[in-house]
Amino acid sequence: MGKERRDGEMENEGRDLKSQMAVRRCAKAALLLSDLKSLSGLALDNNEMLRREIEDLKIQLVKQRSINRRIKLCALSELIVQVILMLSLLTFLLMLVLKTQ
Repeated sequence: MGKERRDGEMENEGRDLKSQMAVRRCAKAALLLSDLKSLSGLALDNNEMLRREIEDLKIQLVKQRSINRRIKLCALSELIVQVILMLSLLTFLLMLVLKTQ
């Protein structure tokens, strides 16, 4: 009986040891999965941040182009007004000169 008892105890200890090892393996696997999940989440967050930044930069580019177009249009309008003013002034001076003769 003593030998059977010892064999039974050894079997129980072996089972306990195997179950402890299985629990440890599961815990390690859970930690690795959690780390992998957080890293992939960070990568997705990083990609999302980059996508948003690109969209913001595109919007800024469109706004800047619009501002540049307005500036060019204003400069062209100013040039046309100056040419018309010069032609009017020259016409006026020409009329004065012709009337005095």
